[in-house]
Amino acid sequence: VHKAYKSFLDLDTTKIKATNEQKNNLLGLLEKKVRISKSRSLDDVIEIKTISAVFPIIHGSYGEDGKMQGFFAVLGIPIIGCQVLASAISMDKISLNFITDAIGIDRAKWFPVSTNENATDVALRVDSIIGSYPVFIKPSNAGSSVGISKVKNAKELEVALIEARKHDSRIL
Repeated sequence: VHKAYKSFLDLDTTKIKATNEQKNNLLGLLEKKVRISKSRSLDDVIEIKTISAVFPIIHGSYGEDGKMQGFFAVLGIPIIGCQVLASAISMDKISLNFITDAIGIDRAKWFPVSTNENATDVALRVDSIIGSYPVFIKPSNAGSSVGISKVKNAKELEVALIEARKHDSRIL
């Protein structure tokens, strides 16, 4: 029999996000499972003593890209769901597309955009590889909608490339 413990971890700041009441309730639960510093602050480092498994219900960077899975693997704590490699490949759209190409999965035409390609270069490749507009420009390692642009013509490519490059140096 296992108990589930809800956490409110903000991976951008490594702080626990919760109301004071939620933090106190969580502290009470965690005291049974971890050793907490004397200050009883969730912002302090805690030592994991007994956790049967982690079931991450988290979206985007640090949650779906293999980083969290790798962290728990290093700690020796089992994780429910995809492991490090599957998570990392699934988040990296360029790597995933190369793999799906290699095993013959049919899907939309695509190509990776190198860091030194400008809008004119990309427009030429759109014409030769994709064939027509609209196209979607997106960062390779961002969430499904982060930094994505629907481009209706070659004139819109530059703005889309700038937006995608705000989120990743690798884009498609």
